[in-house]
Amino acid sequence: MLILTKHNLLSYLKDKYPQFDQRLPVEIHAIGEQEEDPAGLINFIFRVRSGNASIIVKQGQENIRSAQGFEYLLPPSRNHLEAISLRLRKAIVPQYVPELYLLDQENNVFIMEDVSYLRPCRQALVQGEQFPGLGSRCGEFMAATAFYTSEFYLPRTTFRALAQCFTNSGMRRVMEEWVFLHRSPFPPLPETMPLRAGLEDPELLAQTYQLRHRYMSSQEALIHSDLHTGNIFVKGQQMKVIDMEYTFAGPCAYDLGYFLNSILSLYCASLFRTMPGGGESYRRYLLEVLAELFIQYRRTFTELWSRDAKPDYRACMSYCDAFLDDLLPDAVGYGALAAITLSLSGPDVLDFQAIEDKEKQIQAIQLYYTMARTLLLLRSSIKSVSDFLNVVVTCSNHYVKRK
Repeated sequence: MLILTKHNLLSYLKDKYPQFDQRLPVEIHAIGEQEEDPAGLINFIFRVRSGNASIIVKQGQENIRSAQGFEYLLPPSRNHLEAISLRLRKAIVPQYVPELYLLDQENNVFIMEDVSYLRPCRQALVQGEQFPGLGSRCGEFMAATAFYTSEFYLPRTTFRALAQCFTNSGMRRVMEEWVFLHRSPFPPLPETMPLRAGLEDPELLAQTYQLRHRYMSSQEALIHSDLHTGNIFVKGQQMKVIDMEYTFAGPCAYDLGYFLNSILSLYCASLFRTMPGGGESYRRYLLEVLAELFIQYRRTFTELWSRDAKPDYRACMSYCDAFLDDLLPDAVGYGALAAITLSLSGPDVLDFQAIEDKEKQIQAIQLYYTMARTLLLLRSSIKSVSDFLNVVVTCSNHYVKRK
């Protein structure tokens, strides 16, 4: 396998993707290098520009890019699965998925559209920007891709073949160990060590293992499995979703929960930052994003079910309602588990880095952790989106008053 670098990338493109015009001056940026772009932990990614043309070249190597002095091995074949996942989702929701230009399975490389003409959603949200309709578009993306890769729509043999193709055990291991067992390849941070004391609570463990078992054994549909604001690019009414290498056949609620978590961290951080108007309008916006997410997911899934589900399912809309009702408490639980894990590396999370006062930064992380624990333990009693949002607001108010 050829290992791509800035030095051999142009010759690689000349051989594998001659459509890319190199007659004009070419700029190459390695995404993830600290001096150029702080994003990206796992893969080797390059942005290549020539005139008005710009592409992304992504290579999966065995050891992760951010490994410094240690090994954390992942299957390079994840690159191939991500590429075919892009193709599949492009066929379902073309408006939300970048173009795939080339797949080079021999070298675990693919070339795709550069979506940097849009705004990185996470960075913009941290800066206080608001994108009307963000929750609705994310809900539509999740619901449509889930429905059309589920057994509700696909013939049983096709569905089983799809689930087998996307077993993706190597990448699932990351989430199974990191989100659910809090086992990170990186050393624990001293600032968050006190939070670890509560992880052995028997009731908390019971909820954790219940959700982990569903994540590991459920095959409802193909899920993104890493869908957060850092993997979304937006501008106006446009949105593109990237980084699909964790895709596998899993529980639909997981994507809802993982995105939910990335909004909650912004919400908690905003309470300890100096923001226009004290951040009230910004927090209302974040709650609206969460409400829109679930409302649009339900609307889209129901419409697709009534139109395109297999006849037996289509005739039973009451089961569609029951299926969607069951997603909410699990989504809340998955989001809470991701929040607990991220709170253990809190100062490294971009949302909390924006808080300049270190003491307030720790308070924001503690709120995030406390809210996550509360949501996880109460999730079975959460029957509506309003119930969920009420817990978020109530937990925040109680914590801030105590401080």
